[in-house]
Amino acid sequence: LLARDLHLTDVMLPSDSSWAGKTLMELNLGHTFGVHVASIQRGRQRINIPGGRERLFPQDEIQVIGTDDSLNEFCTEMSLSAELETGAFDSSENAMVLKSFVLSVDSPICGVSIRKSGIREQFKCLIVGLERGDDSFVSLSVSEILREGDVIWVVGEEQDVHVLVNASREKVAS
Repeated sequence: LLARDLHLTDVMLPSDSSWAGKTLMELNLGHTFGVHVASIQRGRQRINIPGGRERLFPQDEIQVIGTDDSLNEFCTEMSLSAELETGAFDSSENAMVLKSFVLSVDSPICGVSIRKSGIREQFKCLIVGLERGDDSFVSLSVSEILREGDVIWVVGEEQDVHVLVNASREKVAS
């Protein structure tokens, strides 16, 4: 999504952050800063595509996606003193990938809302962008209806994204 200026960035939640102990839903980072949490690394545990009930804890490594401006605003608010590491991720197990696909009329998720599509729950992926028509991004809302021809940008573990893209191409039984 470089043309749209979207990047994945790793940041660490400072020990003294006022965000520690709050859920992602309480922080509402997508609405407040225009960033989305793709994963949380907590010690040896990695939580990919965390739900809104997931709490942040001190020293969590948070992988967020957003524009340069939104990431800068997010990091400023979080009062990070460490440098941001941007760029490609290693190919270790559970690495996150960003991929787009075009929604066909035959897709089982065509004509349903983002919330009811099951993309987060069933496929463990997160929609981070939606292009419609003349390459313009649609403001994301869980009630947004997915339409034929939409370009859907998702982030998730590589195998989960692969399953989602293949499932979105399957024809609905008539």
